[in-house]
Amino acid sequence: QPGGTHRERKEMLSHVRANLRWLRTLLPRTIELGIENNNYYPTAAYNDVTDGAFISEAVRDNDVLFLLDIAHAQVSAANTKVSFESYLAGLPMGRAVQLHICQPGVKPDGLAFDAHEVPSSAMEAEVERLSMLWPVRYFTVEYYKDADKLIVSLERIAAVRDRVMAKRIADPRA
Repeated sequence: QPGGTHRERKEMLSHVRANLRWLRTLLPRTIELGIENNNYYPTAAYNDVTDGAFISEAVRDNDVLFLLDIAHAQVSAANTKVSFESYLAGLPMGRAVQLHICQPGVKPDGLAFDAHEVPSSAMEAEVERLSMLWPVRYFTVEYYKDADKLIVSLERIAAVRDRVMAKRIADPRA
């Protein structure tokens, strides 16, 4: 839901550091930690947390990985009126290890939102394209409305993952 309270960038980065420090005390060192991008809604609470420079700084300064939620990125791009490619260019994609995959939506007033709909074939193609560009290893479908559709989607995304991994093995420069 759009809303929330604006927090200063420095304060939020401090919270990120503290939360990651705390998590590291609870988890084995073998567990990789990552930061996920959020979706932008037109309130001040989202200005920094959806900004690529903020996300990149949080990832870099805390030596963690990046989880790209594709729908969140599409929503942020649409709601800030920038191209998806421009929005991606500001994110720490070189550290992208995981993709969250679902279909976003648009409300009647034109506001984009994360609808968590089953991924379309166009989304599957986008998953494959992004996975070939960056070091993605994990694929998570975020669809919960119908178990049969979820199973089909998981199978389709697994096929995308397998194609990507086969291409990477065949051509490590890919």
